[in-house]
Amino acid sequence: MRISLNPKAEWYYLVPGHIRVLAEPALDVVFEQAAQDQRIVDLRQQVEEATEAENLDAAADLQREIGKMMNLVVAELVIVEWEGIEDDKGKPAPVEPAYINAALRMPVLASAWDQNYMARWLGLSDMLSAEKNGSAPSLNGTSAAARNTAKPARRSATPAQTKKTGRKR
Repeated sequence: MRISLNPKAEWYYLVPGHIRVLAEPALDVVFEQAAQDQRIVDLRQQVEEATEAENLDAAADLQREIGKMMNLVVAELVIVEWEGIEDDKGKPAPVEPAYINAALRMPVLASAWDQNYMARWLGLSDMLSAEKNGSAPSLNGTSAAARNTAKPARRSATPAQTKKTGRKR
């Protein structure tokens, strides 16, 4: 893990060659501030109410909404500039909550923000890239939990001829 003593805003490419954002680092103060945002507080209250009512499906849906809302609130707190985002008249859109919200409602941008920015600052980027580098290791030996499915092999086949034949090589 690389640690910068003076972290600065960096460009993050959401759609390479088309859309990029200049965002401040999401240090702990940003996540603390986001967690106190009224939209997040309200969603957490709804999760608690759904859990108490034993409506676990609704609670799970609300938890997913909290994740999406956290991405949005963090984006509102850290994005200071962007390129490639335009208003409905084709002019560069101002970096303000309404436009950030509209941009992150687009699945491709929301996913790119999550993978390029949020994963980095949540410490997930190393794990995500490690997942792409191959499969999970296989177990060595036999597994006690699984039964053998292969039939036993037959006796060995007779060996090939060992004496010379009349053929030339």
